[in-house]
Amino acid sequence: MPSPATAFLTTRFSDYSMLSRIVLAILALTNAVLGAAVLWIGSEIAMNGGGFYFLAAGVLFLAVSVALVFAPVAAALIPAGILLVLTIAWGLIEIAGNDWLVSWPFDLLGRIAVPGAMFAALAIVVVWGSARQLQPIWLRPAAWGAVAAVVLVAGLGIALVWERPMSPEASDANAQSFTGHNPADAWTAFGGSPLGARYTPAVQIDRSNISELTEVWRIQTGDMTENDRIHYSAQNTPLYVEGRLFACTPSNK
Repeated sequence: MPSPATAFLTTRFSDYSMLSRIVLAILALTNAVLGAAVLWIGSEIAMNGGGFYFLAAGVLFLAVSVALVFAPVAAALIPAGILLVLTIAWGLIEIAGNDWLVSWPFDLLGRIAVPGAMFAALAIVVVWGSARQLQPIWLRPAAWGAVAAVVLVAGLGIALVWERPMSPEASDANAQSFTGHNPADAWTAFGGSPLGARYTPAVQIDRSNISELTEVWRIQTGDMTENDRIHYSAQNTPLYVEGRLFACTPSNK
Protein backbone atom coordinates (compact mmCIF):
# COMPACT_ATOMS: atom_id res chain seq x y z
CA MET A 1 0.00 0.00 0.00
CA PRO A 2 1.49 3.41 -0.97
CA SER A 3 2.16 6.07 1.60
CA PRO A 4 -0.34 8.94 1.88
CA ALA A 5 2.14 11.35 0.28
CA THR A 6 2.83 8.99 -2.61
CA ALA A 7 -0.86 8.36 -3.21
CA PHE A 8 -1.57 12.09 -3.16
CA LEU A 9 1.25 13.03 -5.55
CA THR A 10 1.04 10.17 -8.06
CA THR A 11 -2.67 9.46 -8.52
CA ARG A 12 -3.66 10.09 -12.14
CA PHE A 13 -6.97 10.55 -13.88
CA SER A 14 -7.30 6.86 -14.72
CA ASP A 15 -6.76 5.84 -11.07
CA TYR A 16 -9.95 7.51 -9.87
CA SER A 17 -13.40 6.00 -9.58
CA MET A 18 -15.91 6.52 -12.37
CA LEU A 19 -17.76 9.24 -10.44
CA SER A 20 -14.51 11.08 -9.68
CA ARG A 21 -13.41 10.83 -13.32
CA ILE A 22 -16.70 12.38 -14.42
CA VAL A 23 -16.23 15.26 -11.98
CA LEU A 24 -12.60 15.72 -13.07
CA ALA A 25 -13.61 15.68 -16.74
CA ILE A 26 -16.22 18.36 -16.08
CA LEU A 27 -13.63 20.43 -14.20
CA ALA A 28 -11.10 20.01 -17.01
CA LEU A 29 -13.60 21.04 -19.68
CA THR A 30 -14.86 23.98 -17.63
CA ASN A 31 -11.34 25.25 -17.00
CA ALA A 32 -10.47 24.86 -20.68
CA VAL A 33 -13.51 26.87 -21.82
CA LEU A 34 -13.00 29.55 -19.15
CA GLY A 35 -9.28 29.67 -19.90
CA ALA A 36 -9.79 30.22 -23.62
CA ALA A 37 -12.41 32.92 -23.06
CA VAL A 38 -10.51 34.75 -20.30
CA LEU A 39 -7.24 34.50 -22.25
CA TRP A 40 -8.86 36.13 -25.29
CA ILE A 41 -10.45 38.87 -23.17
CA GLY A 42 -7.20 39.36 -21.27
CA SER A 43 -5.17 39.73 -24.45
CA GLU A 44 -7.60 42.38 -25.71
CA ILE A 45 -7.36 44.27 -22.42
CA ALA A 46 -3.54 44.04 -22.34
CA MET A 47 -3.16 45.19 -25.96
CA ASN A 48 -5.32 48.22 -25.21
CA GLY A 49 -3.17 49.31 -22.30
CA GLY A 50 -5.01 47.54 -19.49
CA GLY A 51 -3.74 45.23 -16.77
CA PHE A 52 -2.45 41.70 -17.19
CA TYR A 53 -4.61 39.93 -14.61
CA PHE A 54 -7.07 38.40 -17.06
CA LEU A 55 -4.26 37.31 -19.36
CA ALA A 56 -2.56 35.49 -16.48
CA ALA A 57 -5.88 34.09 -15.26
CA GLY A 58 -6.60 32.61 -18.69
CA VAL A 59 -3.22 30.89 -18.77
CA LEU A 60 -3.74 29.47 -15.29
CA PHE A 61 -7.24 28.16 -16.12
CA LEU A 62 -5.75 26.36 -19.13
CA ALA A 63 -2.89 25.02 -17.01
CA VAL A 64 -5.40 23.47 -14.60
CA SER A 65 -7.18 21.76 -17.48
CA VAL A 66 -3.95 20.37 -18.95
CA ALA A 67 -2.72 19.13 -15.56
CA LEU A 68 -5.97 17.29 -14.90
CA VAL A 69 -5.62 15.29 -18.11
CA PHE A 70 -1.88 14.76 -18.61
CA ALA A 71 -0.26 14.97 -15.12
CA PRO A 72 -0.90 13.60 -11.65
CA VAL A 73 -4.17 15.25 -10.75
CA ALA A 74 -2.74 16.88 -7.63
CA ALA A 75 -0.49 18.96 -9.91
CA ALA A 76 -3.60 20.89 -11.00
CA LEU A 77 -3.84 22.31 -7.48
CA ILE A 78 -0.71 24.40 -8.15
CA PRO A 79 -2.07 26.64 -10.94
CA ALA A 80 -5.51 26.60 -9.30
CA GLY A 81 -3.98 27.84 -6.03
CA ILE A 82 -1.88 30.47 -7.79
CA LEU A 83 -5.00 31.70 -9.60
CA LEU A 84 -6.94 31.98 -6.32
CA VAL A 85 -4.13 33.90 -4.59
CA LEU A 86 -3.65 36.13 -7.63
CA THR A 87 -7.38 36.87 -7.77
CA ILE A 88 -7.51 37.78 -4.07
CA ALA A 89 -4.50 40.10 -4.47
CA TRP A 90 -5.92 41.70 -7.61
CA GLY A 91 -9.31 42.14 -5.93
CA LEU A 92 -7.85 43.82 -2.86
CA ILE A 93 -5.74 46.16 -5.01
CA GLU A 94 -8.76 47.16 -7.07
CA ILE A 95 -10.94 47.61 -3.98
CA ALA A 96 -8.27 49.69 -2.24
CA GLY A 97 -8.20 51.90 -5.34
CA ASN A 98 -11.90 52.52 -4.80
CA ASP A 99 -11.24 53.66 -1.21
CA TRP A 100 -12.72 50.54 0.41
CA LEU A 101 -16.39 51.24 -0.17
CA VAL A 102 -18.83 49.84 2.38
CA SER A 103 -19.74 46.88 0.16
CA TRP A 104 -16.13 45.82 -0.49
CA PRO A 105 -16.50 42.31 1.08
CA PHE A 106 -19.24 41.50 -1.43
CA ASP A 107 -17.09 42.92 -4.22
CA LEU A 108 -14.21 40.67 -3.20
CA LEU A 109 -16.48 37.65 -2.84
CA GLY A 110 -17.80 38.17 -6.35
CA ARG A 111 -14.28 38.30 -7.76
CA ILE A 112 -13.01 35.13 -6.07
CA ALA A 113 -16.19 33.04 -6.37
CA VAL A 114 -15.25 31.14 -9.54
CA PRO A 115 -11.53 30.54 -8.79
CA GLY A 116 -12.40 29.66 -5.20
CA ALA A 117 -15.13 27.20 -6.17
CA MET A 118 -12.83 25.59 -8.75
CA PHE A 119 -10.02 25.17 -6.24
CA ALA A 120 -12.34 23.79 -3.55
CA ALA A 121 -13.97 21.27 -5.91
CA LEU A 122 -10.60 20.17 -7.25
CA ALA A 123 -9.12 19.81 -3.76
CA ILE A 124 -12.05 17.69 -2.59
CA VAL A 125 -11.83 15.34 -5.56
CA VAL A 126 -8.04 15.04 -5.36
CA VAL A 127 -7.99 14.29 -1.65
CA TRP A 128 -10.93 11.90 -1.94
CA GLY A 129 -9.41 10.04 -4.88
CA SER A 130 -5.98 9.77 -3.28
CA ALA A 131 -7.43 8.54 0.01
CA ARG A 132 -9.41 5.92 -1.92
CA GLN A 133 -6.23 3.88 -2.32
CA LEU A 134 -5.50 3.92 1.41
CA GLN A 135 -8.79 3.72 3.25
CA PRO A 136 -10.38 0.54 4.61
CA ILE A 137 -13.53 -0.74 2.91
CA TRP A 138 -15.87 0.46 5.66
CA LEU A 139 -14.63 4.06 5.50
CA ARG A 140 -16.23 5.02 2.17
CA PRO A 141 -19.85 4.32 3.19
CA ALA A 142 -19.20 6.05 6.50
CA ALA A 143 -17.77 9.09 4.72
CA TRP A 144 -20.73 9.28 2.35
CA GLY A 145 -23.03 9.04 5.35
CA ALA A 146 -21.20 11.91 7.03
CA VAL A 147 -21.46 14.03 3.88
CA ALA A 148 -25.19 13.27 3.64
CA ALA A 149 -25.66 14.22 7.30
CA VAL A 150 -23.84 17.54 6.80
CA VAL A 151 -25.94 18.35 3.74
CA LEU A 152 -29.13 17.46 5.61
CA VAL A 153 -28.24 19.61 8.62
CA ALA A 154 -27.24 22.52 6.37
CA GLY A 155 -30.50 22.20 4.44
CA LEU A 156 -32.56 22.17 7.63
CA GLY A 157 -30.67 25.18 8.95
CA ILE A 158 -31.31 27.16 5.77
CA ALA A 159 -34.99 26.16 5.83
CA LEU A 160 -35.35 27.38 9.42
CA VAL A 161 -33.70 30.78 8.93
CA TRP A 162 -34.95 31.50 5.42
CA GLU A 163 -37.01 34.67 5.33
CA ARG A 164 -40.67 34.01 4.62
CA PRO A 165 -42.97 36.67 3.15
CA MET A 166 -45.52 38.11 5.54
CA SER A 167 -48.37 40.48 5.04
CA PRO A 168 -47.82 44.02 6.38
CA GLU A 169 -50.66 43.51 8.87
CA ALA A 170 -48.92 40.46 10.32
CA SER A 171 -45.48 42.05 10.54
CA ASP A 172 -46.37 45.55 11.70
CA ALA A 173 -48.89 46.21 14.45
CA ASN A 174 -49.17 49.85 13.39
CA ALA A 175 -50.20 48.81 9.89
CA GLN A 176 -53.28 47.01 11.16
CA SER A 177 -55.00 50.32 11.85
CA PHE A 178 -54.17 51.79 8.45
CA THR A 179 -56.73 51.13 5.74
CA GLY A 180 -56.32 53.99 3.26
CA HIS A 181 -53.73 55.30 0.82
CA ASN A 182 -51.94 58.57 0.32
CA PRO A 183 -53.85 61.45 -1.22
CA ALA A 184 -53.06 62.36 -4.81
CA ASP A 185 -50.71 65.17 -3.73
CA ALA A 186 -48.47 63.17 -1.37
CA TRP A 187 -46.04 60.26 -1.29
CA THR A 188 -45.15 59.84 2.35
CA ALA A 189 -43.24 56.54 2.44
CA PHE A 190 -40.84 54.51 0.32
CA GLY A 191 -43.73 52.34 -0.85
CA GLY A 192 -46.15 55.23 -1.10
CA SER A 193 -47.94 54.44 2.16
CA PRO A 194 -47.26 52.64 5.45
CA LEU A 195 -48.59 49.48 3.78
CA GLY A 196 -46.13 49.78 0.90
CA ALA A 197 -48.96 49.62 -1.64
CA ARG A 198 -47.09 51.78 -4.21
CA TYR A 199 -50.44 53.24 -5.27
CA THR A 200 -51.54 56.80 -5.85
CA PRO A 201 -55.03 58.01 -6.75
CA ALA A 202 -53.51 60.77 -8.92
CA VAL A 203 -55.26 60.82 -12.31
CA GLN A 204 -53.95 63.94 -14.06
CA ILE A 205 -51.21 61.95 -15.85
CA ASP A 206 -52.21 58.85 -17.78
CA ARG A 207 -51.34 56.99 -20.98
CA SER A 208 -53.04 59.56 -23.15
CA ASN A 209 -50.91 62.52 -22.09
CA ILE A 210 -47.67 61.12 -20.66
CA SER A 211 -45.92 61.69 -24.00
CA GLU A 212 -46.65 65.41 -23.66
CA LEU A 213 -44.70 65.84 -20.41
CA THR A 214 -41.72 68.19 -20.52
CA GLU A 215 -39.00 68.97 -18.01
CA VAL A 216 -39.77 72.07 -15.97
CA TRP A 217 -37.06 71.93 -13.31
CA ARG A 218 -34.04 69.97 -12.13
CA ILE A 219 -31.65 70.15 -9.17
CA GLN A 220 -27.91 69.55 -8.92
CA THR A 221 -26.93 68.36 -5.43
CA GLY A 222 -23.21 68.82 -5.97
CA ASP A 223 -22.57 65.46 -4.30
CA MET A 224 -19.74 64.26 -6.56
CA THR A 225 -17.17 61.49 -6.16
CA GLU A 226 -13.76 62.28 -4.73
CA ASN A 227 -11.91 60.77 -7.70
CA ASP A 228 -12.62 59.16 -11.06
CA ARG A 229 -12.14 55.62 -9.66
CA ILE A 230 -15.27 55.84 -7.53
CA HIS A 231 -18.62 55.74 -9.29
CA TYR A 232 -22.07 56.06 -7.78
CA SER A 233 -25.45 57.44 -8.70
CA ALA A 234 -28.65 58.58 -7.02
CA GLN A 235 -31.11 55.68 -6.89
CA ASN A 236 -33.82 56.32 -4.34
CA THR A 237 -37.54 57.02 -4.09
CA PRO A 238 -38.14 60.66 -3.09
CA LEU A 239 -40.82 61.50 -0.54
CA TYR A 240 -43.34 64.28 -1.14
CA VAL A 241 -44.86 65.55 2.12
CA GLU A 242 -46.78 68.78 2.67
CA GLY A 243 -45.49 70.36 -0.51
CA ARG A 244 -41.85 69.46 0.08
CA LEU A 245 -39.75 66.92 -1.82
CA PHE A 246 -37.20 64.91 0.20
CA ALA A 247 -34.45 62.81 -1.41
CA CYS A 248 -31.06 61.37 -0.49
CA THR A 249 -27.92 62.13 -2.44
CA PRO A 250 -25.62 59.25 -3.51
CA SER A 251 -23.54 59.55 -0.33
CA ASN A 252 -26.60 60.12 1.92
CA LYS A 253 -26.01 63.83 2.43
